[in-house]
Parts: sequence; structure tokens; C-alpha cells
Amino acid sequence: MSSVNPYQAPQARVDDVATQLQAFVLAERSTRVGAIFIDGAIFMVPFVAVVMPLMMLITPQGGDTATWMLWIMGIASIVMLAVFAVNLVFWHRYGQSIGKRILKIKIIRSDGSRAGLGRIFFLRVMIPVLIGVIPIAGNLFSVVDPLMIFRDSRKCLHDNIADTVVVKV
Repeated sequence: MSSVNPYQAPQARVDDVATQLQAFVLAERSTRVGAIFIDGAIFMVPFVAVVMPLMMLITPQGGDTATWMLWIMGIASIVMLAVFAVNLVFWHRYGQSIGKRILKIKIIRSDGSRAGLGRIFFLRVMIPVLIGVIPIAGNLFSVVDPLMIFRDSRKCLHDNIADTVVVKV
């Protein structure tokens, strides 16, 4: 006689996500903040290093100031787009921004798998930006999002939206 009950509910083995993440060490909160500051500084370099000096040094004598300003801003925009393009490549290849790469932390999925460019860019970056521009609610989101890093999981709200965590490399 068989010991299998034909009326028994099916069973499946499910690995707990928490045990899979134990192989990874979560990035320190201070390291994540440092990466944000480095990324911000890198984006500010084109403006500070290109636009400000050119605005102070190049003042056309009797020329069209507006045209010069457009050229200066165009140059700075191209440099900033180049920095953004490098970030896109880093997000795609390594799951890191420039700042995260310097500080040796990276973005992965909560289950430990690779976080793709679409998940990082659209869910971690664009959704918070779009929410952030909503009057009042966007301001509240912009305050709550980074403050959620103080939970035990060290996940910001954008990490929850994208189902990602930031870990040490």
C-alpha cells in the first residue's frame, strides 16, 4: 500500500530570500551616502570647472553675451551627458554608479541576482524623480526615501520599489 495521499496538497521547496542574502554583506549607510556625494560632485565638476571660469573669463567686448552663454552651457551639458553615459555603462556592466564603484559597493536584486540597467535606471532613479516632482507628495517622498535607510534592512524606499539591495563588493 502506498503512503502517498492523493488528496494531499502539493508541496514545493522554497528557499528563503534572507538565507540567500547572508552570503552578501550589506553596504554601510555611511558608504552609501559617500557614494551619493561622490556622484553629485562628479556631476558638478562640469559646471564648476567649465561654466563658472568661462563665465568669468570670457566676456565678449561688444559681442552677443547670450550666444557665448549658450555655447558655454552647451559645452557643460555635453560633459555632463558624458558623465551620465559613463554611469549608464557602469550600471549596466557592474550594477554601480561611479561613486559606488569608487567606494566598492554595488546594487543587486534582493534575491542576490544581478540588477539590470532597466531596473536600476527606471525603478531606482526615474520613479523617485517622477514622484519627487509631484507637489507636496514629492517633497514628502524625497524626505522619507533616504530616511528609510535607518531600518535594519538598510534599504531606502527606492530599493523597495526596485527590489534591490546595496552590498559590499
